[in-house]
Amino acid sequence: MIGGSLIPLSISLDLQAARVGAANGDSALTRIGLGGSVSVNVPTPGLSIEPYLAVNNRWYKFSGVNGTNSNIGWTLGANVGFGMLGLHLAYDSENLGGGTKGGIFGIGAHVALKAPIGM
Repeated sequence: MIGGSLIPLSISLDLQAARVGAANGDSALTRIGLGGSVSVNVPTPGLSIEPYLAVNNRWYKFSGVNGTNSNIGWTLGANVGFGMLGLHLAYDSENLGGGTKGGIFGIGAHVALKAPIGM
């Protein structure tokens, strides 16, 4: 009678792909990312906390332009759950080359409407 995972650590392989079409005579952009992430499920009563770190390489290809650009990026964040309510916080950073870095902070929330289980 054991419930849930006994290992609070989760490791994953991440693959991303995106394409932005050309507008106003600009080139279309294709972006592919490959990396890994690690998260920990912190055991707290009445609350779920899951901090995570993801690191990946991001390749960019503009249509009509020879070659690709490659940058290393990382994301540090946390998911926090209070029963039906969940909050999400994250900071994403990317080395843009030439000593320049870009970053963005994100925040979000959700409400999960679930039927009770185990009645």
